[in-house]
Amino acid sequence: MDINTNYLKDLRKRILKLHENEYSEILKIIVNNNCKYSENNNGVFINMSKLPEKVIKEIENILLFCEENKLRLQEDLKNRNNLLIQN
Repeated sequence: MDINTNYLKDLRKRILKLHENEYSEILKIIVNNNCKYSENNNGVFINMSKLPEKVIKEIENILLFCEENKLRLQEDLKNRNNLLIQN
């Protein structure tokens, strides 16, 4: 896996699109892997360039899972709406 600054910036953008409960899953990964982070009134902050590749991969997997679920949910809602319109 090629982890460069652009990749981490893209990862950050994707993380910022998550809901609060999805954020907590990312934080669980950080905590479970004993990675350093800081926290204040504005939120939790992580220096992603210091994260091990294993942690980056786990975060990527969570992001893929969340993104796929959102697409499935959107498709399901679309199908339900089509059924309602047809009836």
